[in-house]
Amino acid sequence: MAVAPWLRHVGSPELLTPNEDLAAVGIFYLLAITGAIVCVLTRSRGDPPIPEDPGSSARGYAPYPLAFALSIIGRTALEHVGIASEAIAGVAFLAAGAGTIARDRLPELSPTTRRALMTPYLLVSVTFFQGIVADIWPSPGAGPSELIATVGGLGILGLLILGTAVFYLGFVFAPRQIVEVTRHGWVWPVRFALFVLGLVLGIGIPVALG
Repeated sequence: MAVAPWLRHVGSPELLTPNEDLAAVGIFYLLAITGAIVCVLTRSRGDPPIPEDPGSSARGYAPYPLAFALSIIGRTALEHVGIASEAIAGVAFLAAGAGTIARDRLPELSPTTRRALMTPYLLVSVTFFQGIVADIWPSPGAGPSELIATVGGLGILGLLILGTAVFYLGFVFAPRQIVEVTRHGWVWPVRFALFVLGLVLGIGIPVALG
């Protein structure tokens, strides 16, 4: 079956740049964002309310870094379809607030349905994250010594890692945590450490582990 050209390249880093000629891509992004918001405003069948949830701390804050990522992707999506608007940020943060405050009263969907709704967004969000890392990390293929010299010292490298962690939290961790809470809290710091290690050791920009 033939695949539309825009869909074959939907994960390409160049699609992060707003472009009115990429309206179909913008529509795909908006559909992906809609699926993510639906996941924020629902819960899996049988999920307990937040106070009884052993993963409540992560589940309580994950919608907010997700809203941050949705705002960035949503603005690009709207500009792809020829609309310059920041309204998507308000929608994302309102959904995050509603999803947190009213969690024990949210509609229930099966875990399989919620994962299916989030999957298109995961494709888009990881692509954005990889593109952001490519932009903010100088010489991602360099070795440790060259990298430290390029950024201007260990302190700047530390700030760079901290900034990467903020984007990792919003684009990689949060959407997965909303769909299915990781029961072992140590898993995500280890995944992020491996990701950063790949950058620092000069392996290049590794695939975001999640």
